[in-house]
Amino acid sequence: MSSFESIISTIFVAIAGASAASAEPTHNVTLQPYVGSLLTVDTTVDGHPARMLFDTGGGLTLVSPELAAATGCNPHGRLVGFRMTGERVTSRKCGEVDVAIGTFRQQIRPGVFDIMALLPESFPRIDGVISRDLLEDEIVTLDLADGTLVIGRPVLTKGSEGEMRLMREIGGAGLTVFARAHADTGSLYLLADSGNSGAFVLSPGAIAQLGKQSEIGSNVRVPLRLDGTAPQSVEAKVEDVIYDGALNYCTLAQHRITLDLKAERIWFAPTHGTRPPACVEQPDDANGATEN
Repeated sequence: MSSFESIISTIFVAIAGASAASAEPTHNVTLQPYVGSLLTVDTTVDGHPARMLFDTGGGLTLVSPELAAATGCNPHGRLVGFRMTGERVTSRKCGEVDVAIGTFRQQIRPGVFDIMALLPESFPRIDGVISRDLLEDEIVTLDLADGTLVIGRPVLTKGSEGEMRLMREIGGAGLTVFARAHADTGSLYLLADSGNSGAFVLSPGAIAQLGKQSEIGSNVRVPLRLDGTAPQSVEAKVEDVIYDGALNYCTLAQHRITLDLKAERIWFAPTHGTRPPACVEQPDDANGATEN
């Protein structure tokens, strides 16, 4: 084959690939306000309507014992995971169920766990948690401030590409995303946790990598140089966690985030929505942050 023919062949392959990508179905999902910055999504599980918490840091999709019973799932065995504090959490296994979010459908094996046992009694009832494992092989674009999730759209955003890691946990059943941030020494990998409605959390080791010193439980202002985003100064809470740290809702809500989970790629672009007032930081002398 001549070099000209090779070039033409390459062009046709690229066009065919682009056409195939554009032909992939796109599923637009609206995320609903729950309590504070927490969000829910309306689903059906084996045909049964369910209101589920949407949590990118959860790792494993969970259904309540009541929802499991309605679907005919027989809870069995156990699944063991850990919260970022190191606290052990045990759930039961469930057989394969069909989960639908709008026009998107997926067959998964969720855990069975009473999520309401972790929430205050005043919180409205929810039927489980939707986590990253449901979207394992998908391209997704998440805009928390806009309350939108797009599943299946090819990556066409004008955002900047960062670096991420995927981690398997809960015996390989769970899937979580860690975004890379730059430190004075090495890199930090921070859990992308939309369900973290509290502070942006850093471990003592991460604080040291950023050239700071601070006691566990204290607040400290640090430079956040998240790969693919502009550097900024943020307030973090120092906690004894098993990861470098965890990005919270307010940090993630600044961006429209596209994830290609199969290729392990991530892009950041400005949000299309408006961040809640609670996410707009006050001046340093008003919020009690300490600069060490």
